[in-house]
Amino acid sequence: MASSLSAGLEDGTLTALNYTSGPFAPADFGGIVFINTAPTEIVEIPAQDVGVVITGGLTSITGGGAGETVVAGSGGLTYTDITPDGNTIDYIVAGDGPNLITTSTTGTGNYQINTGAGNDTIFVFGNALVNAGTGNNTISVSGGSSMISSEGNDNITMSGTGTDSVNIGTGQATINPGSANLFIYETSDSAKPLFLAPGTGSDTVSLSTGPGTVYAGLGGNSVLIAGADGTAATGAATLLNGAASGDQLYATGSGAVVLAAGSGSETLSGAGGTVGGVSMSASTADLIFRAGTGNDVIEGGSGSDTVEFFGLRADYTVAEGPAGTLIVTAIDGGFSGVDTLSNIETLAFADETETQCFAHGTHILTLSGEVPVQDLSVGDVLVSGTGGPPQAIRWIGARRVDCHRHPDPDKVVPVRIAANAFGQGCPHRDLVLSPDHAVFAEGVLIPVKHLVNGKTVRRMPPRSLMYYHIELEQHDVVLAEGLPCESYLDTGDRAAFSDGPTTDLHPAWGSMARDIMLIMDALGVAPLRVEGPEVEAARAKLYRQAEAFANIA
Repeated sequence: MASSLSAGLEDGTLTALNYTSGPFAPADFGGIVFINTAPTEIVEIPAQDVGVVITGGLTSITGGGAGETVVAGSGGLTYTDITPDGNTIDYIVAGDGPNLITTSTTGTGNYQINTGAGNDTIFVFGNALVNAGTGNNTISVSGGSSMISSEGNDNITMSGTGTDSVNIGTGQATINPGSANLFIYETSDSAKPLFLAPGTGSDTVSLSTGPGTVYAGLGGNSVLIAGADGTAATGAATLLNGAASGDQLYATGSGAVVLAAGSGSETLSGAGGTVGGVSMSASTADLIFRAGTGNDVIEGGSGSDTVEFFGLRADYTVAEGPAGTLIVTAIDGGFSGVDTLSNIETLAFADETETQCFAHGTHILTLSGEVPVQDLSVGDVLVSGTGGPPQAIRWIGARRVDCHRHPDPDKVVPVRIAANAFGQGCPHRDLVLSPDHAVFAEGVLIPVKHLVNGKTVRRMPPRSLMYYHIELEQHDVVLAEGLPCESYLDTGDRAAFSDGPTTDLHPAWGSMARDIMLIMDALGVAPLRVEGPEVEAARAKLYRQAEAFANIA
């Protein structure tokens, strides 16, 4: 039988509430029933497994025990836990409030918190199951791992590094994920838009029941839209489309948006369109398209876009299609899909290889004038930089390299030669070369990495870029932006380019496995030098020109 307790109440304060047994509470909770009609403060609940049921007005409770159960009426509850026990669960059931609930700042407690229709403020430090009511609630989670059910127009902040989940009901939620690993689930057909602020954790948003809208601000995280068959992805952030159609994503900011096709024939568009039933707004963010096993049509946006073929097929062919498209065809692995790509800068495969995307680049002098390297074709005739006869192009190799992902970035990080570094008009534009690409100076070929001076010849920051090589009938010097540079000479690295018979996983020009100097001396248009008087003379010329630039400035 439940009891009403009045003993110990002095001027609205109940102290030393310490009951470990006895017939004090309703069967559902156990403990003490306290009927209050005025604002009341309970300053300590020190005992194990004590329950307090508040049936009256505004109440303030400072919890000090473990395994507490506090049930408050509609008058409002202010609850603060100061000494939790991580091995037990404290239960807080608040009425329509408004309520202010703060768990222990030690982050070691375990809590189950239920609130009503009021506008509540909940601070969770530790592990918690929070069932927020239909009010406009402010919920802050720090430390531990928590599960939050949101029915109101809630503002939820995750400031810890744990793994948390949020179930979105009929309200409109704004979530600040911070660095937490966050799983967000839409559980109502009538859910309002979700606002996901930039974060750095690994976030998953699942639109599982009805049409939903996500406004995603992209920071260190990204957003993925899965295909209609529910294909999921690991890592980064994900937006998983459920069975319903009509989901929408509006992405802003500088992060990456990841779009994944399923097993059907999907249309993936970065300029606006649908992906697996999800409508996507136009976005300037970088897009990552994950091709499925069907025949996909993939269109990039205005950012730097990548198509990934991860774990799907064994071998592919990549060919240039009409109107600047790429045709990627599976030739092995039990699949026969054909994907059509446009406005894409990077292709990435399961082994982390990448291949050409026909980006704009260096201008090469032909008999018809300067032509961007990506527009050259086999058979075009190039002007010799040594004064020799013009030669036709025999082969063009292309390779996209992501310097960040390369196991030895120094071998591929590009070098920029400033305009006029070697003299007026030489080169006449900034020229970017791979570090082992040689320039023709002082009668010899010198890899540009040996001419870096930190002023007019600099290593560039690591990035993803396309490298092209041009092979002539005989090794020669061509004019790139007006600067004499070597043409391609096969020293055993043809497989580093996509038009070779096979493709190396991580190319590195300047092979250590061969005596390149002997090959160059035997077959090259000029000797290769990495030190000696010619190299010193070239460095001195660059230095004098750099000083002249400084004096003019």
